[in-house]
Amino acid sequence: MPIDRNAGLIPPFSGQADDAVDVAVFDETHFNNLQKLIPPGTFIDLVEEFLRETGLQARRIEQFAAADDLAGLQREAHDLVANAGNFGARRLEHLARGLEAASAAGNRDAAATLVAEIIAQAGVALAAIGARMEAPPASTDGAAET
Repeated sequence: MPIDRNAGLIPPFSGQADDAVDVAVFDETHFNNLQKLIPPGTFIDLVEEFLRETGLQARRIEQFAAADDLAGLQREAHDLVANAGNFGARRLEHLARGLEAASAAGNRDAAATLVAEIIAQAGVALAAIGARMEAPPASTDGAAET
């Protein structure tokens, strides 16, 4: 049985975009722990790639939505779940998980709502991570930012 690394951290998606407000935008503790594991230069490169790729993923999600391509949305959302989760962008991860499920179920209305939320939340998450990269961590054992 696979281990769910997010067990207890991210509530199951209810199908409603506004349930994501209960999920932290950015898990700074997770981000700090990741930073401790990776050499500084490599970490900076990885974060820069994440910031760049997440912006591109948001654009591709918009394009798939405009084309009414649920299979494309599902694939892109699946990738975004992993990328956002790796860097502690918890709310974005949660919304992407919902988009993946809505797309797989053929729920176009839920998918459309989630696409709009993901586009907005991608900017918020990228700003939070960018700001964190500009300043040293406040503490290494702090709680997640909401």
